[in-house]
Amino acid sequence: MNVEARSIIGFAIADRGRREIQVSQVLPGLELSMITEALQRLDREDDGQITRWLIEQFQAKS
Repeated sequence: MNVEARSIIGFAIADRGRREIQVSQVLPGLELSMITEALQRLDREDDGQITRWLIEQFQAKS
């Protein structure tokens, strides 16, 4: 996590190395870009607005 840039970078460790990932392997289907967007919204929206936005995003994917 880059706190100043409010961004998430995910990595998977396998085969004696690592690779960058865009989708969580712990929470299948969760795009890390969605978490980055939520973190960036902290500068201009309150927690309730961000929560509602996240719920809308999750519902749209299901």
